[in-house]
Amino acid sequence: MATKIMHILIANFGNDSIALIQWAFEQKLKDVTVLYVETGWAAPEWPARVEKCVQWAQSLGMHFVSLKPKQNFTELMHARGEFPTRKFQWCASTLKGVTINQWLDEFDFEGRATVLLAHRRSSSIVRAKMPEKVDSSEHYGNRTVWHPLFEHSPEQRDNLIKKAGFKVLTHRSLECDPCVNSDMNDVLRLSDSVVERTAALEQALDQQLLDPTIYHGVKDLSQVARNSYTTPRKCLEIFDMGCGSPYGCGM
Repeated sequence: MATKIMHILIANFGNDSIALIQWAFEQKLKDVTVLYVETGWAAPEWPARVEKCVQWAQSLGMHFVSLKPKQNFTELMHARGEFPTRKFQWCASTLKGVTINQWLDEFDFEGRATVLLAHRRSSSIVRAKMPEKVDSSEHYGNRTVWHPLFEHSPEQRDNLIKKAGFKVLTHRSLECDPCVNSDMNDVLRLSDSVVERTAALEQALDQQLLDPTIYHGVKDLSQVARNSYTTPRKCLEIFDMGCGSPYGCGM
């Protein structure tokens, strides 16, 4: 089976990964497997989008694999007894990195596959000099990692999304919602059920998931005034802070 796996496209069906799938189709890449990790912390509406995107990718002739980590987000937080932080974002490597690499070790044990990620230089100051390819990535068992959209502008990306038949989202992927990098702009978008879910986990761990400046002295997210004001970050800054990690979070 290893000889059949040529391209592993890590996707969470945000804007950038939709653009990458469309690009791969237009370039007629062979043997593309779209890989998605169910974190267990997605927004309630996100599975419907995932299903729509999966059907679309399969209609293009691509394979699809959905993976579940041994512990979902909530279980992992209870096991660790703490939340990740913007400085120590261990959630991605544990939920996604370990899960993806275990699958790769089983189905691409010879390490021949190339991993495709939707990172773009224009999406982040941190990635301004990102290479097109990494020949031996420590994040993927020394496999080649390819960033095909590395020089794509926002306009070029959006054009790919539109050609795919999707609308350009006004937010990051909601595979994890909220994310440790979420700001007040994200908080204002959260549904009541997500706020309640997050607050319950915060109370169980006696910690706050998000930046303390968002909470204005209250105990958990459910008490945050949804119309309160904080200085919004620029739309790309979330990627500079780590969202869009080596495992494609937020893309």
